[in-house]
Amino acid sequence: MDLYFIIVGLVVNALLSFIGAYIASEKGRSGLAFWFLGFLLSFLISLVIAIGVPKVESRVSTANHKRCSACKELIQREALICRFCSTPQEIDGEVTEVRSWCPSCRRESVVFPNSDCPSCGKATHPWE
Repeated sequence: MDLYFIIVGLVVNALLSFIGAYIASEKGRSGLAFWFLGFLLSFLISLVIAIGVPKVESRVSTANHKRCSACKELIQREALICRFCSTPQEIDGEVTEVRSWCPSCRRESVVFPNSDCPSCGKATHPWE
């Protein structure tokens, strides 16, 4: 009979530990770590700690960053060119001008996405 109460107590403690784990995961913390904390110590301890810890802020602020229109990676809002795919970005609805060297004629010119070199007429890209 004593073994029965021990097993039931462990199962109830394991199930109640999910409450602290859920609260912790909603705050950006490791739910698994809080579940183990609750299971090993007490679900009440993990619940109190999970409620008390502050919410983890994302490392990248959405006020200072935007998604690239081509590769969807987070880049700085003021970026003229995506640092991942080198695509020129739109700022205030206009595609930014990018100065680049034409690989054919070696002249510097203003290049728009998918445009041709104004000097020689060949396709040029700012990342080449």
